[in-house]
Amino acid sequence: MSYQTKIQNKHPLRIAIVGAEEKKWRSEEQKIRAKNVIKTVLARHAFTETINELNVADTSMKSDYSTIVLVTGGCPRGGVDKWSIEIAKELGINTIIYPPEVYQWHNERCDVCMGNGSVPGAGGTLYQCPSCKGKGYLRGYRERNMLIAENCDVLYDIEPAYSCKYCHGQGCSKCEGDGAYSGGTWTYKYARKLGKEVHKVVI
Repeated sequence: MSYQTKIQNKHPLRIAIVGAEEKKWRSEEQKIRAKNVIKTVLARHAFTETINELNVADTSMKSDYSTIVLVTGGCPRGGVDKWSIEIAKELGINTIIYPPEVYQWHNERCDVCMGNGSVPGAGGTLYQCPSCKGKGYLRGYRERNMLIAENCDVLYDIEPAYSCKYCHGQGCSKCEGDGAYSGGTWTYKYARKLGKEVHKVVI
């Protein structure tokens, strides 16, 4: 699916934007460029016309942000997730956020319900566990990333150059040779396996 055909869909296009946390962006210039990419991605998908009909010389053209939804992960360490949420709020774009419930890669058993998903109440009645919301576990980064990929139509991974911790920017199988990698890249690869439209932007 591409933004050229987006207006044929009856539901808002779900655009996932993921990428590196704040500390991986080494300069203010990089951060500004990343934020501009986010704005461009959202505006481009929100055009009321298809790209083939778009007259780029017409400055009166406006984006209809009600036709898109931002999907992201709410990374507690800032960066691309935080910036995309802030920009979406400024533009009036609805958001679907999948934050991690525990700050580690794998899920963790819920200690409140001991993994049962329910807790006893008055008279022995069982109620949904308020901590894990009935799942029996707290969601780690891996499942969070999978939810983002599974619940989007198109995904963008925005990364700073030379950020791959495995090759220090020299190029390897993890970053697929471009020297940029984060948990967002893992999500990008997973979405690609699912057959989703994916794009990686290295800044």
